[in-house]
Amino acid sequence: MEPSLNIRGFRSAYVGEQAQNVVPDRAEASLDARLVKRRRSEGEVAADRGVYSTAGILRSRREPTIEERRTHPKVAKVIEQGGYRASRTRMDLPVSKAIVA
Repeated sequence: MEPSLNIRGFRSAYVGEQAQNVVPDRAEASLDARLVKRRRSEGEVAADRGVYSTAGILRSRREPTIEERRTHPKVAKVIEQGGYRASRTRMDLPVSKAIVA
């Protein structure tokens, strides 16, 4: 049972009829972190914050300003939406036994 980080969706630039020959100024991703039992989500979020710093990414809770974009080559607007502690379903429950069967 290991934690995981899932990319639920990713969006950037233009496609189809709206396609353009330009480099997009932004990209957007929706991520989902799956934790494991006995690991606290606060610790995982703190570790995640450290990754941004180590990678030289300016991390912001709001839309970055033009000046921030000019002075930092890597900028990320991060919206944390909370979550809940990891749990595990007991394998001796009737529902677990039915799924296994």
